[in-house]
Amino acid sequence: MQRQKPQAIPSDVQAVAKALRKKEGGADEALRLVEHLPDKDALELLESARLVRPRRIKPFLVTGATCWILGHLLEFYRILTHQKWEMSIQFLVFLLKGLPLLCLGILGLNPDIFQNNLKAAIAHRVHNISDTNALDYLLRYIAKNPKTHDSGEACWASAMRLLARISDTEARALSPEARIFLHQLVIGKTLSPTLATDYDKIAAMLALAAVKDQATYQLIRSKLTHPSLREVAQSILEDW
Repeated sequence: MQRQKPQAIPSDVQAVAKALRKKEGGADEALRLVEHLPDKDALELLESARLVRPRRIKPFLVTGATCWILGHLLEFYRILTHQKWEMSIQFLVFLLKGLPLLCLGILGLNPDIFQNNLKAAIAHRVHNISDTNALDYLLRYIAKNPKTHDSGEACWASAMRLLARISDTEARALSPEARIFLHQLVIGKTLSPTLATDYDKIAAMLALAAVKDQATYQLIRSKLTHPSLREVAQSILEDW
């Protein structure tokens, strides 16, 4: 059985990923690279960049591991032979043994820079978003990410604004992941239920009702006992 070759990463995804790894201005450069795209495509491109790993990580790790092994071999040799090395050689051995720690420190810092830039870029892009086609992405994003950071809260605010505007056709086109999130929103089991207002729950109920399945029927029926949602629930069930 032949091994499948890994798919080539598109050049635009590589360019965005490279921009997001820059310590200074990384988020701004990434936004410039996606500014010509529709909201949905821009957000998906930013998300795709999350999966791109730096090409230099593997040789970086191999170099660090080689230095670490070489440093310990030299130290072991000195102990076995009872040799007393000059300070310069001891310092070299110390560097060889300590270099991997430096490598790990740099690698540990880079993902933080990348994630911070990614969140900043997403938060800025969704701030004034108007394309309802991007709603599915937003719902999936806030379902996977805590809403304690700027991008999560920005996505939440934009998603709730778009949710109130979508048509039944667009609601039926939502992904299963997005519909699960809306279901949890109505019953109050989202990652940040304090952000969900009754108005948000009503919008979610109306979107879910576009697909008349049994789970949605039972969910809306359960809201007949909720004072602020009862009227909407009754109206939905009457038209079922």
